[in-house]
Amino acid sequence: TNCVFHSNIAETYGGGIYNDSASPVITNCTFSSNTAISKGGGIYNENSSPILTNCILWGDEAYSSKEVHDSGASAPSVEHCNIWLESGTYPGKNNINQDPAFINPSGKDFRIDLISPCIDGGSNPAVPAGIISDVEGDPRILDRRFPFWLRQVPVTNLFNGPEHQPRRLLVPALPVPRFSWMRITRFGRDS
Repeated sequence: TNCVFHSNIAETYGGGIYNDSASPVITNCTFSSNTAISKGGGIYNENSSPILTNCILWGDEAYSSKEVHDSGASAPSVEHCNIWLESGTYPGKNNINQDPAFINPSGKDFRIDLISPCIDGGSNPAVPAGIISDVEGDPRILDRRFPFWLRQVPVTNLFNGPEHQPRRLLVPALPVPRFSWMRITRFGRDS
């Protein structure tokens, strides 16, 4: 729960995780920038049935099956996840295949931007009891629905500088001017 698997390298299978006859529960995790020389850059399942919920698998590399490879009698349960595929979506409930809009993946910043399709896409009941914050200690719930793994991103308040907003913001199409606290009176300016 609440993990980031990134920049790992496997000589053959499973750059992020190699499951061999295992069924781990993986919740609120992100897999990105992992590499497997052969298959399963993010996750490789061999006779395994992992349970993945509220996860992002995006930007991993492998010769084939860049994100997830299932072999043998593997039967993963995957729900409310964003998994890159060349086309279509990964089988399961409420999965998507859309750019998660990471802030700066090349800089290892896997937080999601306000435009991310992962916001409000997760499952609250899947979150283990007692998990109320993300890996950075920020609140997990956004608009009463659980976002896929990562927290809401920093936004700039017009007057107070950076802060984390606990709700979804509507971003106007036109630039918003910055204001300073100043009052104009008929006698001139009062700062």
